[in-house]
Amino acid sequence: FLPTGNEIMWVDTVDKTIVFGTTGAPWTLQSNKVGTVLTPTNFTIDEQSGIGSADIQGVKIDNAIIFVDFVQKKIMEYGFNANLQKYLTNEITVLAEHFTATSTVTWLSYQKNPESIIWFGMTDGTLHSFTYQRDQNVLAYAPHPTDGTVRSGSVIPSTGEDEIWLSVERDISGGTTTCIERMTARRVTDEDDAHHVDCGVIYDSTATTTITGLDHLDGETVAILADGEVATPQVVASGQITLSTAAS
Repeated sequence: FLPTGNEIMWVDTVDKTIVFGTTGAPWTLQSNKVGTVLTPTNFTIDEQSGIGSADIQGVKIDNAIIFVDFVQKKIMEYGFNANLQKYLTNEITVLAEHFTATSTVTWLSYQKNPESIIWFGMTDGTLHSFTYQRDQNVLAYAPHPTDGTVRSGSVIPSTGEDEIWLSVERDISGGTTTCIERMTARRVTDEDDAHHVDCGVIYDSTATTTITGLDHLDGETVAILADGEVATPQVVASGQITLSTAAS
């Protein structure tokens, strides 16, 4: 146990050291002898400089841990400071604090490929990202508006490009529908796949003018990309739309 009354919020490792994020400052646990293993009688526990953590699991990026502060208003970085030769906790959203002016962070997840991006969501249902490339001195915040309320999200490692999955509440046909959605890959090689819409549906089969399976979009006006060409938007009726020209 830690010699503090602060509650442990998350646990991770950095540079062969176990790091505990608590409601107070971070703590570290490691062997008290260089080159030896950690045992019940061979350890040292130290309080580090920093602030408290929220009940949100931090994410490890290289030799740093990214976490949300206790009041869920800032994204923090627990990492090594070469100038001071010690680990410090710094805010990495200091130039973009406006995104928490009226809301708080509720979750975060890390995408490693094709770019190093931290995705996170807010209590107001908005989605945001933070490009993090410390070795290139790139720290960049961006909002990602969508016609819905993002409740949670997660990144699943995959070949080529990590998958970003979201749980989104959308107002459709006068009611609220929870949609489990995956972001389209950022890098596409086929123009037929170059669609970037909210809650899109893909049809990939025999050429036809009738596209069905759109019951969850009844009464909604949808954008259409057919064989790489932008078609006239249509209103979904009885779960389907009719194209002027057959497409596959």
